Amino acid sequence: MKYTITLLILLFAVAIADSCTVFETQFATLPDGWYNNGNEWHFNSQLGAWIDEWVTSAEPPYSFSAIMGSQAQPEKWYFVPDGTDSLLVHIEHDLNFISFSSGEEINITLNYLSGESLILFSAEDLLTGSASDPIDVVILSPPADTWIGFTIHAYVSASYPGYAAIEWFITDLSVTAYGNELELESTTWGNIKTSVYP
Repeated sequence: MKYTITLLILLFAVAIADSCTVFETQFATLPDGWYNNGNEWHFNSQLGAWIDEWVTSAEPPYSFSAIMGSQAQPEKWYFVPDGTDSLLVHIEHDLNFISFSSGEEINITLNYLSGESLILFSAEDLLTGSASDPIDVVILSPPADTWIGFTIHAYVSASYPGYAAIEWFITDLSVTAYGNELELESTTWGNIKTSVYP
């Protein structure tokens, strides 16, 4: 309850400040400059980014992995305007997975150009194999010259005797910066690197 009240206060505080969209996608297609490892993620204007896979220890493949993100070559980074008081990351998704005698790693990570990272969502935090509540993460006072990117990873494996299944739809990912004096950049780090190092 205390966490909910704190989040509501923070959301109200950021709502009355100036704002700008740092990044937004509904995953109708793979975002420009992102990679889709093994083309395992599918994209649709109604479903967003989605995977639906089943593995069993009885026959190969015994595991399934799907990774998409903005750190391909060249890397795609998004600039957080200097003067940002708070950053709101909003994700809408619907996850269902079954893990019987198996392992899983399901997460969404915010990456910083500095090399640090922040896990926005992890299935390890779940008590059941499903989640559909929107994810709202507020990051307070990011330092000047902050660049961010994303990695979304789903992995399940089946050990004998066992099976695993995953169904995950991600229909919205947005990052909004709030502050009284936002200083905007006109390009992304990927574009800067491309223009400096052709």
